[in-house]
Amino acid sequence: MRVDDVGEALVRAERAGGKRLAPFDARADDRLAVLVDATGVPFCLRKAGGNDGAELANEANSWAMSSLRGGTFAVSAAAG
Repeated sequence: MRVDDVGEALVRAERAGGKRLAPFDARADDRLAVLVDATGVPFCLRKAGGNDGAELANEANSWAMSSLRGGTFAVSAAAG
């Protein structure tokens, strides 16, 4: 998930029951953290620096959609 502040998003995720697995700097100006949510679903938080991560978009045979699935709606709703 793209965020404006990885540190702030980590705090919010941990308050909601998430667990940090691997925070690290991807490049000099990128920040990335790997977590699992309260139901055990892994996800990443990323604040892009000079590269937003998309090399090809809105073209035939390029990435079109991302989706995130959680374990239960109640747990996901409680996490906000």
